[in-house]
Amino acid sequence: MTVCNWGPIAPAASATCTHTFTLTGSRTNIATASGASGNATVTATATATVSSFSCVCNLNYPDNSNLPRSGVVFNESEVLRASSPGGNSCATTGQTIKLWYNDEHALTLGVRQVIVKSSSGTTTTSFAITPSPSGPTCVSNPQVGTTALSGDQAGTDIAAGGGRPLWPALFLTDLTVNGASSRAGDWQQGGNNGIAPTRVCGVWKGAVRTVNNTTNPPTVTVTPDADPAKNDWNLGGGDPAPAGLTDQGYGAECVWDVVQLGLIPGHTYRLQFMVHDGDQNKAGGDVGESCANGHIPATVPCTPISKVTTASRGVREQGEGTIERQVSVAADGQAIVQPEALPTEFALLQNFPNPFRGSTVIRYALPEASTVSLRVFNISGQEVATLASGTMSPGYHSMEWKARDHSDRPVAAGMYFYRMDATGLKTGTFHQLRKMVLIK
Repeated sequence: MTVCNWGPIAPAASATCTHTFTLTGSRTNIATASGASGNATVTATATATVSSFSCVCNLNYPDNSNLPRSGVVFNESEVLRASSPGGNSCATTGQTIKLWYNDEHALTLGVRQVIVKSSSGTTTTSFAITPSPSGPTCVSNPQVGTTALSGDQAGTDIAAGGGRPLWPALFLTDLTVNGASSRAGDWQQGGNNGIAPTRVCGVWKGAVRTVNNTTNPPTVTVTPDADPAKNDWNLGGGDPAPAGLTDQGYGAECVWDVVQLGLIPGHTYRLQFMVHDGDQNKAGGDVGESCANGHIPATVPCTPISKVTTASRGVREQGEGTIERQVSVAADGQAIVQPEALPTEFALLQNFPNPFRGSTVIRYALPEASTVSLRVFNISGQEVATLASGTMSPGYHSMEWKARDHSDRPVAAGMYFYRMDATGLKTGTFHQLRKMVLIK
């Protein structure tokens, strides 16, 4: 079929052709473009195979697939009042995943302090968390306290199987790798990525977790902070909640930016998310969960649009840093490089894959030329690798860590932390810490 026709194209100009169709199975497209200039003609052909994917997502819990976690009942799951995209729509690049929470108690943003009691004494560990606001507001890249999902320092409730995250958490399953019906990354199946949101709006509170190891078995108690003033559905600049939702006094919105999840182009994902009110009644409190599928389009290798990758500047001990740009092919055959829109703020994205074997990729965003340090630490706080150190150009960058230390020796399996420190002339300083898990 003829998809589109172009009139005369001026030198150094470009044109884009778009065709949309619905897939019911795998399909191979052969695109041929031809044109003429004076007595010269040019023809180019490219082939791309695309596969269908489902946007339908169902939780299908509780069940017996991975007890005891898969049997945990989510009491009052309706505190997660709505989500976008819904269960029959797919998230994709350029979109966000949004959850709207409302309950008689404020959203718990995370555990700000862990108290551990043992026969030798009591230790108290504080974690960075975005403070409860005095009124409805929005915060980008909120700090959510401890995000460990196991051990004494975990930020989880008292549910069976180690507890559910007390911070708003998103769990990923790569359906392209694990199969279209896989739930392998769900919390109920042992998923341990628990990605925190990139934005939270409305009101929220923190919590304190106490672990008493002097009892047999050890006991865990979670004490939520006091609720702030009620805000109803006033989200302080967040996205308006869908009409008709229940209002019990405390509203919040949690947002995940798809581009910051570090997902692989051409892959489809299951996205499971949950939010918590912090209460510990009913074997863990009121926790809402839902899911959606996401599909990340692959870069199309056809003219007139293609992609080039240019290495970014800076001193790197391991890995490559890249900035992606679009390049249009003009009528005279010359490439016109168009920079990708620059980020408006600093961001450190969740590594992917996580957990990982062998290597993982860490992405980060710089709104301007900045001095950047990106380092990896072990669970004891010792620095094991430096991935970036120096002045970096603005844009989106990515670094690969091959699970090796400063001496290029393989590191042991376990939990690691990566920290980004950046300073820009206009945007000031930025510091963020995230966790990742290496498995063998």
